[in-house]
Amino acid sequence: MQSVNDILEFHFLPSAFQQTAQKIIPTTLTQLNDIRIDKLKKITEQVGAASFNFNGNNLIPQVFKNSNPPFKLIILALTGEN
Repeated sequence: MQSVNDILEFHFLPSAFQQTAQKIIPTTLTQLNDIRIDKLKKITEQVGAASFNFNGNNLIPQVFKNSNPPFKLIILALTGEN
């Protein structure tokens, strides 16, 4: 009886898969991502990690407070701020 590999004519060595898997993501793309991550880490160090802690309760009012006056009135009414 033939094996599945013989029926499908699928004759690859496991080492060939390992070599191919290592080349799936080009090294240039990996290096570019590393550079971008380093830039973001530097920004976080300069600004402070606390600047990036947001939740729905404080992010949305901050965005609308910096927008048009009608939105400011709505947010102020919802949050109870003066």
